[in-house]
Amino acid sequence: MEIAQLLLVLTQIVLYLLLKKYIIPLLKIKIIFIVKIITHSGAFHSDEIFATALLLMYVNSDMKITRTRDKEILKVNKKDNDSWVIDVGGVHDPDLLNFDHHQKEFEGCWQDGSAKSSFGLIWSFLIEKKIINIPGAVRTRVENSLVKKIDLHDNGVRNWFLAPYFSMFNREVGGDEQFLLAVNSAKHCISNYLYKAIKTIEEEEYFQSLLQDYNKEDDVFISDKYLSTIDRKLSYNTKAKVYVMPGKNGKTWTTHSVSETGRGFSSRCLVPKELRGIY
Repeated sequence: MEIAQLLLVLTQIVLYLLLKKYIIPLLKIKIIFIVKIITHSGAFHSDEIFATALLLMYVNSDMKITRTRDKEILKVNKKDNDSWVIDVGGVHDPDLLNFDHHQKEFEGCWQDGSAKSSFGLIWSFLIEKKIINIPGAVRTRVENSLVKKIDLHDNGVRNWFLAPYFSMFNREVGGDEQFLLAVNSAKHCISNYLYKAIKTIEEEEYFQSLLQDYNKEDDVFISDKYLSTIDRKLSYNTKAKVYVMPGKNGKTWTTHSVSETGRGFSSRCLVPKELRGIY
C-alpha cells in the first residue's frame, strides 16, 4: 500500500473515531433536548396543563418540560425557536413560540371577542399550522365544549366544571411530578373530547338519514346502529313513543320509551311491567 493511501485510511479511521466519541453523542443530545416546553413554576392551572398536553400529543412526546419563573432562563428561552414558552414570560409571539396571555397589551381573542388563555393560543397555533389536522366541524365542537371553556375559566369570566379536578393535582406543593400527572390526565381528556365530537357528528348525520325514511306520525322508530343521544333527538323531532336499536355491544337489541322532554323520567309510552328489566 502506498504511503498516500495509508495516510488516507488512517485519516478516515481517526475521523470515524472522533465522530463516534464526540460528534455523534453531541448530536444525540441535541436531538433529544432541542425541543422543550417552558412554563411557570408554583401552582399550576388548567390552561398550561392542557397546552402542555397538546404539545406532547401533537408536536413531540419527548419534550423536556421546565417549570420556572427565573428571569434569566426565560430571557434565553424566549429567543430560542426550539423552546415553547407558555403561560409565562409576558410575551405573545407565535414566530418565537412565546404564548403568554398575562401582559397588558395582549390581544389574542376568539371571534366573539373573548380572550384566549395559553391553551387557546396553543390550540389555535397548532390548528393554523395544520399540526392538528381535523375536520372543521370537529374543531368547532371541541373549541366550544373544551378550549373556550378553559379560556373563559382562566380569564375569570366563567367557571369550568372540571377545573377543580385538575387543580387538585397541585396537592400541597404543586410540584413537577404532580404537574406531569395532571398533564397525562389532560391528554386523556382531550382525546375523549375529540372522540365525542367525532361520534356526535357521525350520529347526527346517520340520524338525519334515518329521518328521511321515517313517517313522523309512526309510534316506533328503528335504528340499526346504536345512537347515544337518540332519545333527545326523537323527543324533539318525532312523535315516536318507542325506539328500537342495537345495544352498545352490537350483539343485542333493546327497546326504550321515548322521553317527553328528552331528559328525566317522563315517558311517552311505559313498557309493560312484566317486560321491564328483561334482557
